[in-house]
Amino acid sequence: MTDGAARCLELYAPKDIQTLAIPKLTATEQDQLWTSGQWMTERPGGSDVSNTETRAYPSGKNDGTWTIKGFKWFSSATDSEMTLLLARTPGAEKLSLFWARTKFDDGTLNGVRIIRLKDKFGTKDIPTAELELVGMQGAVMIGTEGEGVKVISEVLNITRIHCALGCVVGMRRAFSIVTVTLAFLEPLVDNKDYASKRKVFGRLLKDTPLHVHTLASLAVQLRYLTHFTFYVISLLGKVESLQATDDERLLLRLLTPVLKGTVAKLAVPFLSECMEAMGGQGYVEEGGIAVFYRDIQVNSIWEGTTNVLAHDMLRVLRGKQGEATLAALDRYVAAAVREVERCEKLGDWGTRYKGVYEKWRGKLMGSGERVVELHARELVIWLGRTVGALEMLRDAARDGDDVEVECCKRVFGVKNQGWEGDVDRTIEWDRRIVFGDEVTSSSPATIRARL
Repeated sequence: MTDGAARCLELYAPKDIQTLAIPKLTATEQDQLWTSGQWMTERPGGSDVSNTETRAYPSGKNDGTWTIKGFKWFSSATDSEMTLLLARTPGAEKLSLFWARTKFDDGTLNGVRIIRLKDKFGTKDIPTAELELVGMQGAVMIGTEGEGVKVISEVLNITRIHCALGCVVGMRRAFSIVTVTLAFLEPLVDNKDYASKRKVFGRLLKDTPLHVHTLASLAVQLRYLTHFTFYVISLLGKVESLQATDDERLLLRLLTPVLKGTVAKLAVPFLSECMEAMGGQGYVEEGGIAVFYRDIQVNSIWEGTTNVLAHDMLRVLRGKQGEATLAALDRYVAAAVREVERCEKLGDWGTRYKGVYEKWRGKLMGSGERVVELHARELVIWLGRTVGALEMLRDAARDGDDVEVECCKRVFGVKNQGWEGDVDRTIEWDRRIVFGDEVTSSSPATIRARL
């Protein structure tokens, strides 16, 4: 929220607010850093901010400031130095966005009454409260009156990407605990590499094919979600540095809700699987995964639930720039496939995934509007997996990494993983995907004996 607030103020705030707040929001010294709240959710509605009851009134001080009165039901970063909040101005139908200090210079609250702190499932270290605004002073309108939702979308783009990144980080940490800790990560994870230490029925978990096969499926998912996340981050970086093409700007708007919807939704069962991979040790607090599991759940709720994000994706594709956005997506897929086709190791996999995309596109464009809306959540996850897979294919095409190539073939389950054919080869590939072991040319009998 602090990152998003800095960007929002940079684009829309009056110069004096930019001068005051942005250096503090971007400070690198802890004692100089401000954090920012983002107070939107109210009792009548969460995602439907049109039900906002909070009101803004001219302060009468002839300085352009406003006084805010209302009630915010789920207010994150209650201890922040400033906040951005939506409120309705007199006689207006649409909401406006306001900046305000949460505290005066002496530390007392600025017209904020804390009703109670929320007792939450997770993220317990971050105070979230019900706040009554009883005359918040010195509020400044950010952007144009009545365009508050549009203006705060700049914050949502960034916070949604942060949600996805937080999920990927939590997934990676949990995966390192249940598999084998890489050397450079050992100081961070206390060397809790469970599979290389836990013995079951006389052998280590890392030598149990079913266990490793399960971990390999998680590894593939983590890889393509990481690629997808950092691709969208790269789009954001290009847009913020004014280096983005028109297509990249359109793709950022479309893929941001798709990214958050996909990664946040899939992270929860991923963490559950990691917890299960450690048995009872995973379920207790000292296993190290329980806190991740509790904290990661909120990412599918913060900044829009999966259904809200699905509606947002459809809003983009049905809006004024919908045709241009879909054309930009077509060009992105075509360019990715051309890049992949240059790698001999990948063969026709680029074309195969182009087919997956075209199937998604056909469902989107060839079904009735009500049918598409009914299945919009599925379309979000489908598109997210497709873009993630294409980014992983592009990465594999650049360096020809054998493990990455194998993972590319498994994203949509199109790779035969042992039901027929060379089961021993599948087992060895599982090991290499999870632990980095080299694929050997040993006979199946030798592999079975070693396992």
